[in-house]
Amino acid sequence: MKKIIVPVLILALCSFTPSPHSENSSKGKIVVTFENLSEIKGYVEVSLYKKKKFLKKNGAIMTKRVPVKDKTVKVVFPEVPHGTYAITSFHDLNNNDKVDRNLLGIPREPVAVSKMKQKVLRKPKFNEAKLNFNKPEMVLELQFMEY
Repeated sequence: MKKIIVPVLILALCSFTPSPHSENSSKGKIVVTFENLSEIKGYVEVSLYKKKKFLKKNGAIMTKRVPVKDKTVKVVFPEVPHGTYAITSFHDLNNNDKVDRNLLGIPREPVAVSKMKQKVLRKPKFNEAKLNFNKPEMVLELQFMEY
């Protein structure tokens, strides 16, 4: 009987030992930077989305708003679970907490989307903007587009 109990106890104790692939190693930091902002005023808002709720109202899993005090802005998301995300941003020039648009729905304030370098006259698709995040830290430099 002792021969059975000792191995079972050892297995039980080993199962409570943290592994190198614990919860902390499956998270990281995403740093989003913007340079050469056209105006030094307002806020930059950056949002992280998963595919299912991409660009849906209240669909972002994380959002940060940073005041613009210089031509360069850095937004840091600590403790982001590894996964696939798309990042969107806008420069809220008039502090009204939304992207101002013209009658056709085209943004009147600068906008940015991960992996998109050219202006498009439609909403971006998740697959065009998706990023696979699986490192301790990911640094992205996004460029605002003005229409």
